[in-house]
Amino acid sequence: MIINQTPIQIEFKQQKCDTLFETIKIENGEVFNLDYHQKRVDNAYKNFYKKESKLNLKSVIKYSKDGLFRCKVIYNQNGLVSIDFFKYQKKEINSIMLVENNFFEYSFKYANREFFEHLYNIYRNTNEFIITKNGFLQDFTIGNIALYHTKDKKWHTPLKPLLFGTTLNKYLDSKKLIQKDIHYTNLKNYSKIALLNAMVGFYIL
Repeated sequence: MIINQTPIQIEFKQQKCDTLFETIKIENGEVFNLDYHQKRVDNAYKNFYKKESKLNLKSVIKYSKDGLFRCKVIYNQNGLVSIDFFKYQKKEINSIMLVENNFFEYSFKYANREFFEHLYNIYRNTNEFIITKNGFLQDFTIGNIALYHTKDKKWHTPLKPLLFGTTLNKYLDSKKLIQKDIHYTNLKNYSKIALLNAMVGFYIL
């Protein structure tokens, strides 16, 4: 796997977005980690929309087809906007670029992902990116990061990710990850890297 040694500087300010979404794994009719997704939705209503939650995921997700599906729930301050189900195929990652953007903010799961789309449009030979801020790792474009420290024999995850994902929160709750500031110059101290998101869980690249 190819990872550039120094982050590429990108100056791109994303437009504000009032619409959020959740990506939820459904396999053979079973909905995964629904409590964590609902908790994030409730938190978004409380801290982003400044009102009581208007979306109950359990009541709107009804899907019983065989196979693995990605459920995308789009919502806003008034409640559900749309819900769609897509057959899921895992993304193959073989090249990663470090990208520095000190102005990008993604503390809620905004439906507007134009910054990530911008990266894919200008760096077509790279199929995944790690966002850094002041040199410290934050997230992949499609999930959180964990790295295996060669000396400590522990999995570390950035102290300040762009977004606290549902899988990340699950692993933090189970004490399987240690939060640390991870500067790109210290990547040499890590021997493995993993992607964490709702669809792949904890996936070692």
